[in-house]
Amino acid sequence: MDWPLGEQESLTAEFKRADALKDPANIAREVVALLNAEGGEIWIGVGETAGVADVIEAVPNPEQQRDRLQDALVDLVEPSPIIGRELEIEVVPFPADQTRGLVRVRVSPGRGGPYALLRQTARAYLKRTGSRLRSMTREEIADAFRGASGVADREQQRIETATQKLEADLYAISARLARDGGMRVIVRTAGDDVELALKRDELLPLLQEPSRTGNRPLGWNFTSSYGELVPLAGEGYRFGEVGSVQWLEISPRGDIDFNTVLERLHWRGEKDRLWPFALLEFPISVARLARVLYANSATKTVPVDAKILLGLGLFRISRMTLSPHSPHSIAYQFADRARKIETDDFVTAVLVSWAELHESPDRCAYHLVRQVYRAFGFEEDEMPAEYNRDTGQLTFPR
Repeated sequence: MDWPLGEQESLTAEFKRADALKDPANIAREVVALLNAEGGEIWIGVGETAGVADVIEAVPNPEQQRDRLQDALVDLVEPSPIIGRELEIEVVPFPADQTRGLVRVRVSPGRGGPYALLRQTARAYLKRTGSRLRSMTREEIADAFRGASGVADREQQRIETATQKLEADLYAISARLARDGGMRVIVRTAGDDVELALKRDELLPLLQEPSRTGNRPLGWNFTSSYGELVPLAGEGYRFGEVGSVQWLEISPRGDIDFNTVLERLHWRGEKDRLWPFALLEFPISVARLARVLYANSATKTVPVDAKILLGLGLFRISRMTLSPHSPHSIAYQFADRARKIETDDFVTAVLVSWAELHESPDRCAYHLVRQVYRAFGFEEDEMPAEYNRDTGQLTFPR
């Protein structure tokens, strides 16, 4: 392995010490600046003096750090860079100790920019110049927007159109959700990569028995032991009655559409407080269902790079509050830390690959919930610890 020792920071090279991983926003700033310029590499675990790399530091548990950094960059960069095309994060292990190493972030020039660093409701448009970054001028931002619309390739246009349609569909809620509020979760492909062979005798057990999709029997999920499976007039099935406490629809195209009323998002405490475990577990349970269906019921193998959209909508929630941390923690008990959201309805979406959904549905759905907490003004470390950011799994104590 050719270590970058002695190399100079430049337009396309940046060095960060290992402790930079404690503040992903600092790394996200560099990623944004590279996306808006000519791309390049960020070496994490490499110290520098006067811009020249002169120290190699071990990144402990580099694979976990890589996954956490990727999660953070998806949340902190707008629009989210496409993993595998615009952004690649790899571990460079030490030959003598594979449990330690460096983390290298490869950034390609962005094709969907201009890109911005998100900090709550603020956006910072940054660009790499020489070995430093700077704020983009108003003219550069305007030119970047015009350029993006002119050079966007067919795939990017397809993804953008599919994302816009998903967000619009999320707002097309049932009469009950429009009146009483609630949550809607949609999973669908951005193209025509999934076709499901839906068989009633195979589908019903998945929807009635949570363990078959990796969910808790008594958790906040899409399942129900008494739900009815009803064929839809066109195609697919509906599980549960529209307008009831919760219901779900599945189509042969791979669309999964889950709805639940606002009362299901509250459990303990003040009557207008959102229950954190419900916020986390409902969308994660739907993502787990999608993984099982796409893996086992597809008529042909789903391409690993197939693009899949996950969308989350919360409706009539302006009167609700959300508290940081886990209900199992002491910090959660402080009522003065509960916050409200300014908007009555909130919708967000995330784009993932089939490989990412198959490997970690929890991590994919977590990005949606992360945006909810961000909208309430909470940082990532204020989210419930039951979601383990290192493993990318939601786990509750037994």
